[in-house]
Amino acid sequence: MTTDEKTTILSNEHALCQQVGPQSLDYLDLDTQVLLTAENIMQLNKKTSFSIRLDYNGSTPFRHYNFHPSERKERQGLIYQLAQDLKHFPEFLDWTNIINPFSECIVDFANNIHAPKLRNLADIPAEAVTWLWHPYIPYAKITSVEGDPGEGKSHICLAIATPITLGKPISPGAKPVPLGTVLIISAEDGLGDTVRPRLERLGANISQVFVIDGLFSFDEKGVALLENYIDRVRPSLVIIDPLIAYMGRELSSNQGNHVRAVMALLNDLAQKYGPAILTVRHLNKSPSGKAIYRGAGSIDFTAAARSVLLVGSDPETQEHAIVHLKHNLSEQGKSINFSLNDDYFTWGGESDMTAEDILASASQSNALGKAKEFLSTILESGPMKWEEIKKEADSRGEFKERTLKTAKANLGVVSYNVPEKGKRGAGPWYWRLPGQLPIKGAKDTD
Repeated sequence: MTTDEKTTILSNEHALCQQVGPQSLDYLDLDTQVLLTAENIMQLNKKTSFSIRLDYNGSTPFRHYNFHPSERKERQGLIYQLAQDLKHFPEFLDWTNIINPFSECIVDFANNIHAPKLRNLADIPAEAVTWLWHPYIPYAKITSVEGDPGEGKSHICLAIATPITLGKPISPGAKPVPLGTVLIISAEDGLGDTVRPRLERLGANISQVFVIDGLFSFDEKGVALLENYIDRVRPSLVIIDPLIAYMGRELSSNQGNHVRAVMALLNDLAQKYGPAILTVRHLNKSPSGKAIYRGAGSIDFTAAARSVLLVGSDPETQEHAIVHLKHNLSEQGKSINFSLNDDYFTWGGESDMTAEDILASASQSNALGKAKEFLSTILESGPMKWEEIKKEADSRGEFKERTLKTAKANLGVVSYNVPEKGKRGAGPWYWRLPGQLPIKGAKDTD
């Protein structure tokens, strides 16, 4: 039998086996009566895993193979291993003529397994989105947490992780989350001097928290490593802080094709194992532009995330908040206040802060000082109605109403109500500086 004839036999058998399925992949060299059987072919970490049984005259050695069909070195390694096994059959003198086409058949079959499949949409069942924290963080999807350095992005992630380790609500008023584990991948914060102390201050059960100690890249091998860890831990939440630190030397965060490849691999892990994946991302230095374009690197980071949370503070009021910037799978969530005092994190209530407030230029940061000066001057002569104060402030256009109220709190300005005779309900509201006497009949509220 010539080499071409053997190759034809193998190709024909290969075509048949594609129809039969991956559990029966048998090849018979009619010239030497060697039966080659690949058993239990399956997909594992984007590789093809299978066992081969070589039968000849009652001798049956086994070998297990695990290789990536698109990597040339691994294909060559497969050929070499098969060749070494077949050398144990002394009667089989021309093994090179059969082993190469055989291994190539295996490679073709593996590529076939991993290839995209054409499916009828009617055969795909509808699935409801499930939520770790509705409507901000969905399970089995990527959520991006974005903001400038020092604004609390990492603290926010740990504050979201803590209730998972306790089976408690993430924020006040939310539903309790199921007790679970958390996997943290942190490149900037020390595990012992920052991550653990912060989690302990938040009250987390740190025995439910796992970390990956050391840098690696999110290429195919790095993501395969991450998958192994996710498979072991089975976390409810994976935190990658910051994502760009894991792009590696060969992957550019500014090239869309690189970013899309990485995000696709992470998205596959999210869908396969079900955790919510939080990726932390800094903002670029652009002083203008829409908030959705302010994340560092390619816009494809934002495009791949199903939800984006912008973290920052209003330069006028210094109020910290999370703003729901992107929301593909839900309605837009309310902005939420939080505070960071001496590295202690505390949730607040709903906020009216917007992305534009957070991204306001630094030139507006002196607005609070102007508001304090305005209040001190306008109230110097005595208490004044709130409506008149607001009207005068609006006419100047130098600061917002929220900034004015922040200045009120900073100065200790007292607000009070003066009931009016013959009228039901509250009368007009007045503001006064500390130490000033209220109008007769006033009821202080501060």
